[in-house]
Amino acid sequence: MSSRDERIALNESVVASLKGYDIVRKNGGVPEQIAEQTDPRDS
Repeated sequence: MSSRDERIALNESVVASLKGYDIVRKNGGVPEQIAEQTDPRDS
């Protein structure tokens, strides 16, 4: 399993797979907190 696949498995539910990227819904808890804290759209 690649590190990308591992991160996907740990973080999420895949909502859609598009050309070159996946759209994911972060699970609650730590993955959700990390996503909120590192979201570049909030800066």
